[in-house]
Amino acid sequence: MRIDLVYPVLPPVVDGIADHTVLLARALVEDGHRVRLLSRASDSPQPTGLEVVAVWPRSGRVTAGPLVEEVVRGEADAVVLQFEQFAYGHRGINPDFARTFGMLRSRHAGAVRVLYAHETWTSPERLAWIPLWIAQRAQFRALVRSADVVVVAAEQWLERVRRVGGSAEQVPIFSNIPVSPEGAAGLPLDRDDAVVVWFGYVDSRRAVFLDEVVRVLSGRPGSRFVYVGKDGDVVDGRLAARGIRYEIVPTPTTEVVSAWLRAADVCVAPFVDGVSARRGSFLAALAHGARVVTTIGPDTDRHLRHAAHRGVYLAGDEVAGFGSALREALGGVTSRGARTDVVSPEAAAEYARHFAPEAAAARLLDLIAAASRR
Repeated sequence: MRIDLVYPVLPPVVDGIADHTVLLARALVEDGHRVRLLSRASDSPQPTGLEVVAVWPRSGRVTAGPLVEEVVRGEADAVVLQFEQFAYGHRGINPDFARTFGMLRSRHAGAVRVLYAHETWTSPERLAWIPLWIAQRAQFRALVRSADVVVVAAEQWLERVRRVGGSAEQVPIFSNIPVSPEGAAGLPLDRDDAVVVWFGYVDSRRAVFLDEVVRVLSGRPGSRFVYVGKDGDVVDGRLAARGIRYEIVPTPTTEVVSAWLRAADVCVAPFVDGVSARRGSFLAALAHGARVVTTIGPDTDRHLRHAAHRGVYLAGDEVAGFGSALREALGGVTSRGARTDVVSPEAAAEYARHFAPEAAAARLLDLIAAASRR
């Protein structure tokens, strides 16, 4: 099958959807399909082993016309539009681009048009956001109604698709942190350390969970806390006088992130609105076979609500419950020697079954095949 994947930027630009696009492309290529990445022109090195076509200039507006022309020229069997409003227009507003699938239907009706929605639209929570909400909702409606297949990255977006007159299936995203074959080799760890890793941001709403992690670890001699991310000053300010061993890894490469996730006995990943299938830090921990302590909330997918005992320790969004789940996870920690083994084979298997690029590619191909038969 000839498949065009569309997104305006590609690695090495730091962008989670760009990473997702390349990893999905590789999984499709490995399955025997011809895949092209349609994107902006770039002076940066292109992803190796993949065909990249520049359909837009390095700067300026992203418009429908050049994309449609290239899809027609390439005679694609399917076009997968990786969608997030702000990637395609200033302030997420680009009514011209919302015409893409409608134009493609007229010019190349044989191509299955797939909208892969990583986000939907800006919510009108502030007065200044209302114009964005109006424009983005209209754009999203136009794309949904002219698509053959709509997939969403998280279950919470299914209802929004229904609101604009469409229907969708969920195809979860996957981790963009490759599992390093070296594991935790070379990290400064003692044999008997119980290592707890937090990977990702720490804002004011998540900081209360950090305080609870500190309380739990303060009563557990031999514990070591490692924070991997850009908010090291917040972590340092809360941990410096608490008497626990901790380390801050502020600007890690993906290899370093992978090493610490592999070293972790437990990863903590609290979310105020609940864990969901679009939370990259949670998926990265799962992919590395770590025990993960996380939270259930309104955004939590139904599948994840039943993920307990598969390497995932679930707590409600209350802080005390999170501490109890962390204590439970730490209860199974034993000496790990060289730390080359996966801590939780159940977690790694859960990731491979539901979230890995190969699983996403297979689900996407099933949906394309079903649409082509209609």
